[in-house]
Amino acid sequence: MELEEFPQYLVDLYKDLPRCSPGTPETTKKAFLMLDALPKMPKILDIGCGTGMQTIELAKLSKGTIIAIDICEPFLDVLNKRAEKEGVSHQIETFHTSMFSLDFAEESFDVIWAEGSIYFYGFEKGLINWQKFLKKGGYFVVSELEWFKNDPPNELKEYWTVAFPEISNNESHLRIIKKTGYKLVGQFPFSSNDWLPMYSSLERKIQELREIYKENNEALKEYDENQKEIEIFKKYNMFFGYMIYVLQTRKK
Repeated sequence: MELEEFPQYLVDLYKDLPRCSPGTPETTKKAFLMLDALPKMPKILDIGCGTGMQTIELAKLSKGTIIAIDICEPFLDVLNKRAEKEGVSHQIETFHTSMFSLDFAEESFDVIWAEGSIYFYGFEKGLINWQKFLKKGGYFVVSELEWFKNDPPNELKEYWTVAFPEISNNESHLRIIKKTGYKLVGQFPFSSNDWLPMYSSLERKIQELREIYKENNEALKEYDENQKEIEIFKKYNMFFGYMIYVLQTRKK
């Protein structure tokens, strides 16, 4: 998606939500605390930061510098305002750019953080192509959608075959991690508490925006798809969800 193509009806859907994807500050903190022996003021790249709940949490936890990038400039505006309110704006620098066109210098970052965003780019592709931006021994924290059980109901399987055909399982992701040269430091699944607050807010916003965009068929289709995802999660969340992986590159 090119920068100019991000539609207003999606901006309106997500910009006022606490987050643009599942997760909580507690989950971000749990993953961050797995990072051992970081510099006192690490440099962190937050890819697909959205409105930045995790960005602000990382600033508080790390005391370092966060470079936060997103394709949607209004989301970055929200992040900047929230960072100012939380007293961490001096630690955060935002860039309106695409994850498909990153041009940072090699070995620039102590940590890459991709919470709820790598599925736009591709799990294996992201682990390979973004590794060059990490310092030796640097960390890559990434969450990805996966099957929690290998026997999903047909309705669920059919839904994700269309919505996210790349969905895989833990064994497949662990193979990719090993193949791409990372050490697995730790992993844990998102809980339902990481999803439901966002979905509750999202449902309310969908109902509000349906009236505003009632003449926009593209917007209404998008809202229908979001509502369907919420219903699928409520019905089948024991079968799928996000797994967060804490990875480390080779130290030499």
